[in-house]
Amino acid sequence: MILDDIFDGDKMRRGKESLWVAEGIGNAVLTAHHVITSALDTILNRGTDVLQSVISGWSKAVEGEKKDLGIMKKIGEEIVTKPSIPEEAYFDVISKKTASFFATAAKGGAQVAGADGDIVKTMEEYGEACGIAYQLSDDLVDIGKGKLEGAMILPIIVASSGEKVVRDKLLSFALGGTLKPSEILSDMDINIKGFFVPAIKKYVKKAQDIVETIPDSDYKKLLQEYPVYITKEMLKEGGIRIKI
Repeated sequence: MILDDIFDGDKMRRGKESLWVAEGIGNAVLTAHHVITSALDTILNRGTDVLQSVISGWSKAVEGEKKDLGIMKKIGEEIVTKPSIPEEAYFDVISKKTASFFATAAKGGAQVAGADGDIVKTMEEYGEACGIAYQLSDDLVDIGKGKLEGAMILPIIVASSGEKVVRDKLLSFALGGTLKPSEILSDMDINIKGFFVPAIKKYVKKAQDIVETIPDSDYKKLLQEYPVYITKEMLKEGGIRIKI
């Protein structure tokens, strides 16, 4: 999150100044590296198999971040050359950028607990579903706050097949234009919640359905409640309430 705030230019993180704002970019970058190396050292004590899982998950996250950084330009290019842009581009970014962290944490927990291979794989899938539901919620909150970068990937994709005036404004923004969010959104005849809310519910349910396939334990109920909790807490930041 320290580095992500720098990439996105986010000055606030959960109601507080982002580290790069409070202490400067240099300090923030060095702190992030210290946190990463300290975490990897701790993980290594849990076994090389867990460390390998974390390295793999981290690599996916970096790939997702790189795609996110370049996606506005890519969308701008595709608006010119294609009648529409598949929404899979959006899910590809969030499944790597965010969901990979959730998947790695869930997988690593199963490995540390000594679970068999099937359970480890199942928990990885569970974490990915939780991560996608969380990022969808985060993006919906960002949209409500008027933040276009990243969070507006999906509306741009959906709206890109609309009227020429809309496509022209989207192209201008994607290629670094100075349009305000309100100027773009005013031309978008698109129900933002109409996509995000069903999608959030879909991935919360997917996570809960996955939990149903694992053996009963003292933690099964917590695993069922977790995706509901994280999505609702995120949506609260935007004053959004949905029934899950």
